[in-house]
Amino acid sequence: MAATTEIEIKLACGPHHAKALLKHPVMAHPAPESEPSRAKLVNLYYDTEKFDLRRRKMALRLRRYGYRWLQTLKASGDRKGGVAVRQEWEMPVAGPALELRKLRDTPLADALKEIGDPELLKPIFRVEFIREAWLLKPFPRYAPEFVAEVAFDHGKI
Repeated sequence: MAATTEIEIKLACGPHHAKALLKHPVMAHPAPESEPSRAKLVNLYYDTEKFDLRRRKMALRLRRYGYRWLQTLKASGDRKGGVAVRQEWEMPVAGPALELRKLRDTPLADALKEIGDPELLKPIFRVEFIREAWLLKPFPRYAPEFVAEVAFDHGKI
């Protein structure tokens, strides 16, 4: 499975600022045939007790999105302030268990060779939140193929 490149900008803001952002003119350009969404997400992040993946600047997670489960590997990349650019592999899995064979052609395979036993990967923390999201095409004349997602996550770790 080929990696995609994720460009993510994370911002922290209070409810007042979030409401102001929703009134911004860029929000007036939804992607065609898209509707705002609201969903509960549950994320389980995996690593070893010694944080071997974190040291390699990798993140491995399972996400429950509705009735679906997704497995995601995020590899190291560039981070400047709140902007991160990195490779990402995401695929559906049958349930709340890692399917590491699906990640055999990723940087995780080399990491697991060094770690030794894949059984050392355990859930290290859980994040539950509500995500409100909008797909936008903010530059229809200048960059008609550009699509951005604006998402607000409300939850706890």
